[in-house]
Amino acid sequence: MPPAEKRVLELEQIQRWILFYGLGVLAILIVFAVLLSGIWSFMLMQQKSLVSDFESIQSNTSWGQTLLSQRESIKKTNQALEKISQIQKDHQYYSRLLIGLADLIPPGVRLESLSVDKQGQLAFYGFAPRRELVVALKQNLEKSALFENIESPLSNLTKQAAVNFQFKLKFKPALLIGP
Repeated sequence: MPPAEKRVLELEQIQRWILFYGLGVLAILIVFAVLLSGIWSFMLMQQKSLVSDFESIQSNTSWGQTLLSQRESIKKTNQALEKISQIQKDHQYYSRLLIGLADLIPPGVRLESLSVDKQGQLAFYGFAPRRELVVALKQNLEKSALFENIESPLSNLTKQAAVNFQFKLKFKPALLIGP
């Protein structure tokens, strides 16, 4: 085959390859353009929907105010719950103190008044039919590991019978902590 004809055949083959690849690229671009236009139209519909939702929320101010009032209510409730939690955490169990004291009081002795403060001070007044019972109560208090610094005025011992007594003492605040 002459070289001129070979050259023409090579050019025709190159032309066919260019046409084949060109049409392939063009087909791919058309597919991408179709997909892109579908996505674009979907995004436009979503935008319109969101804009209309936003406008309806803005126009309904009572809904927004209700939401704000609910948030404020929740915030106040959380603060109240925090205060309750703190109170429970700091709670002192005075029943332990009373049980410990009741175990030390001899039979026949009655308490008429009892006061307790947060600094660990306890004061109580009562009546005993005999002085020996007041002395026994004082000895029980002194032996107890719950109480210290027991103050008993001399007036507790001046009468033999029908004794109105009083005591002031300290208790250990650790006794009141915990469930």
